[in-house]
Amino acid sequence: MESPNNAEFPQDVIAVRQRLFSLQKQLKIREDYFILVRWDLRRLVEKTHMFKWTDRSVVEEIEDFQELVDVLLIDNSQFQNSLTACETMLKRQESRIEEMEDVIGRCEEKTIECIREL
Repeated sequence: MESPNNAEFPQDVIAVRQRLFSLQKQLKIREDYFILVRWDLRRLVEKTHMFKWTDRSVVEEIEDFQELVDVLLIDNSQFQNSLTACETMLKRQESRIEEMEDVIGRCEEKTIECIREL
């Protein structure tokens, strides 16, 4: 490029060219800066996107786990009810067995009395 003091161009044209060249340099610097900023923002968005996906995934896993815990609590409650019913039935059967043992004992006594009488 020829020197700005070239006699062929008037001073204001030279000043305009210098200003234009300066603006082009500034624009190039700004474009480079915006490219870097855009790249940094893209990386940040990718990172936060990953974290958002991970956060959502963790929340979904916790919800699934909570559903399993709820099912286990219901099953445990049903098991407790069944166990209580079984214990009640067992006590009832034990009392019937005791009654039958008493009846068998009386029958044995009567049988022994009958045998003695003979």
